[in-house]
Amino acid sequence: MTVDTRPGASQPVATRQSAREAPSTERRAQRRRKLIALGYTLIELMMAVGILGILSAMGVSGYQNYVDRGRASTAVSDLLDISQRIRTFELANRRLPDNLDEIGRGSAVDPWGTPYRFFNLQTQKGNGMARKRKNLSPLNSDYDLYSLGRDKKTVIQLGHVDSADDVVRALDGRFIGRGDQLDPAASNK
Repeated sequence: MTVDTRPGASQPVATRQSAREAPSTERRAQRRRKLIALGYTLIELMMAVGILGILSAMGVSGYQNYVDRGRASTAVSDLLDISQRIRTFELANRRLPDNLDEIGRGSAVDPWGTPYRFFNLQTQKGNGMARKRKNLSPLNSDYDLYSLGRDKKTVIQLGHVDSADDVVRALDGRFIGRGDQLDPAASNK
């Protein structure tokens, strides 16, 4: 008599079939666990990408604000230089220049690429073009000098949202800075 030494040979037929099915059931369970793990990995990856997107948006916004503050500082320096040149011209000629070409700064552009604006209030007609504060009092009595700022839009009154980022010379030169810093409550943001 020979003894069958094959695994599961001495077992009944039903037991042998379930033994064969056991590895396939185990394989399905392993596959399910792998898919679940993969699903969690994909969800984790999507969350990480979302968080990264939020952080980068905040970083870009912060960087843009930093760049704009730097450009505004450059515009303030330029306006100080132009004001000094206008003062020197006025002392030498006993009058204000009619335009920035007379002081050699006619081609000067602000850090945003637009020409600086100059308006002689003493000689030019159309003094209704004079820049005004929120209470509609003129910014200056001698001349207006300003940059349109980042948005390249402006209106005569500084309290308007289009003028909030303008860099202006105001109070006859006692203030040079952003329009929203002169009248902080005036901007309609």
